[in-house]
This record gives sequence, C-alpha cells and structure tokens, in this order.
Amino acid sequence: MSSLVKRNLKLFFRDKGAVFFSLLGVLIVVGLYFLFLGDTYNESLSEFNNTEELMAGWIVAGLLSITSLTTTMGSFSTMILDKEKKIFKDFYCAPISRTALTFGYIISSALVGLIMTMVTLVLTLAYLICNSAITLTPVLLIKLLGLCVITSLSNTAMALFIVTLVKSEKAFSAISGVTSALIGFITGIYIPVGQFPETVQYVVKCFPTSHCAVLFRNLLMNDNLSTCTDSLPKAVQSEALAALKETLGVTFKFGDWECTTAVSLIIIVSTIVIFSALSIFNLNRKKAV
Repeated sequence: MSSLVKRNLKLFFRDKGAVFFSLLGVLIVVGLYFLFLGDTYNESLSEFNNTEELMAGWIVAGLLSITSLTTTMGSFSTMILDKEKKIFKDFYCAPISRTALTFGYIISSALVGLIMTMVTLVLTLAYLICNSAITLTPVLLIKLLGLCVITSLSNTAMALFIVTLVKSEKAFSAISGVTSALIGFITGIYIPVGQFPETVQYVVKCFPTSHCAVLFRNLLMNDNLSTCTDSLPKAVQSEALAALKETLGVTFKFGDWECTTAVSLIIIVSTIVIFSALSIFNLNRKKAV
C-alpha cells in the first residue's frame, strides 16, 4: 500500500497543471482580496481599529479552511482516471487487497490536502507576522497545526464521498471546477456571512468547512478583535464587537443560540465519521475498487 501512496503522490505533484487547478479556489480568493475585496472591507470597517490586520487574519483563516478541500479533490482525480482507464485491473494482479488499494488512494489524497494546507499555513503565517497582524506563540502554533489536521481529514472525507458518486474524469473535472469557484461563497469568504440573506446564512452555517473557517478565525483574529473596538464609546463596545463577530463569521448564531467551539469541533469530527461511512458504503455497494 505504501508503494501505491508514493505513486499517487508523485503523479499529483509531477502534474503542474493538476496542482495549479487544485489551488484554483485558493488563488481566486487571494486574487479577489488583493485586487479589491481588501480595500472594500477596510473602508466598510473604518470605525474600528486595526482593520487591515483584522481582515488579513480573516482571509487567511478562509484560505486554510478550503485549501485541503480543493487540493484533495485534485488528488482524487488519479483514482477516477485509474478507474476510467481500467488501470485497476493491473493492480488486481498484484498481491494487494481491494481494501488496501482503496486506502492507498485515500491516504495519498489526505496527505496531499495536509501538505498543501501546511505549506499555505507557513506562507500565510509569514505574511501575518511581517504585517504585525498576529503574535505567534507555541500554544497558538500547536492549535493551528491540530486544526489543519482535522480540517484536512474532514475535507478529505467529503471529497471521497463525491468521488464515489462519479464515474468519469470529465464529470469529476466539472464538479471540481464548480467547487473551486463556489467554495469561497459557501464558506463565507468572498462575502462575510452576515451580509448574506438569512436563508443563505443558514446554508453557510451548516456547511462543515465553514466551521473549520470559524475555528481558524477565532485563533488568527483574536488579538485584533480584543482591541478593534477601543476607539468606540465604552457603552457600545461590547455590542459592536458581538455584531462584528457575527457579521464576519467569527461566531455562528442560529437565532439566539451561539455555536460554541466545542460544537464546531463536534460537527467537523462528525463530518469525518459520517462521510467516511457513506463513502465506504458506496464503494462496497458499487464494488468500485
């Protein structure tokens, strides 16, 4: 199985086009932010302090939450191609079980998502530190690394489920392209959650990757959130901060009930379990591998 994992990793990272297009969703977010979204957000929050640093942490949190989803889907394209080209038949001649074969694809795709997320983490942390947008401590770094791992696992489970429903490479490419284009909206990155209509807000708040973004925002924006309302009258600071958090998707509320960190973690872990189980069921039912 380790040989299969190595083979899949090499195939993915050798294909520069596959790597680029798997990062398309991330590149769209970065491009939009630096072209005009950054200035728009800073102007709309001009009454608060440290808005540039605040929004830098906000956009980085969004990037970290979606990187593993788009790159994992890109890596799973190898599985689709092998199915379509009947390469699986060659593997069946080797002394490897179908279960091990399946896990070879899953592990390699999960590793791709984790590696690309870690690379994104290193680059974005360097950007935040250089712009004095964050104070990096060992505890914060450990929390970020742990969150990167569970985010990658959650996104891998969802991507795997999609793979089990697709039969052709063309269909999978179309789904991957749509996902890359829409992921910024679904997770409330292109537009802050609070600016969506109420119905759309509920969709965003129910999407597992959005909860990954919430946890990243709490870690990366905490320092600047604690001081951003200092210039406002003390009587309105608490209310203004709560409204800002809800608008930017730092906290999720369903009516008067606020979704806590523990609830978000439970949703993410449940996503891993549920989508993994559904994927295994589909694979066994269809005898895909």
